[in-house]
Order: sequence, then structure tokens, then C-alpha cells
Amino acid sequence: MSTVSRVINQKGNISEKTVQKVEQAIAQLMYKPSQTTELLRRQSYRIAVFAPSNANLEEEGSHVIVDVSAVVAKIEKHEHIPFVTTLHFP
Repeated sequence: MSTVSRVINQKGNISEKTVQKVEQAIAQLMYKPSQTTELLRRQSYRIAVFAPSNANLEEEGSHVIVDVSAVVAKIEKHEHIPFVTTLHFP
């Protein structure tokens, strides 16, 4: 497992022959790392986004939905994890 990990992450000194064998096995097995493993492997930040609840949308205007979507897209573009929640404003 450690050799496969080193090949996938391109770390360590591995012979070209071993790299070719591992890449061939990956292709034959159609191996893809799990999303959880990918998230743990790379450094990322979890960023909270607070938006008005549905009850407030009429008062705030529909532009809020677009703004939240744009924020989430930007967070994901930088490979961070967005957490979106709504708040009820009195």
C-alpha cells in the first residue's frame, strides 16, 4: 500500500519499473482514491457561509441566492470545503 501511495502522490524514490507496474494495475482495476482520502491528504480549510433563511429571502431579494452560489464556487475552486447554513433574521 505504501508503494502505491508513493506512486500516486509522486513522493519518494521509486524505480521507473515499479511506477509502470503500479500505474498499469491502477488502470486495469480502474482505481480511484476515495473522496475522504483525498480530503485528508490535502490541506484544506472548512469555511462557513451564513445566508438568510427562506423567510428572509423576500425581504432581502433573490440576489442573495446568486451571491451564496458565487461564494461557494469560489471556495470550492480553491479546494476548500464550504459549509452553508441559513440564519433567521428577525
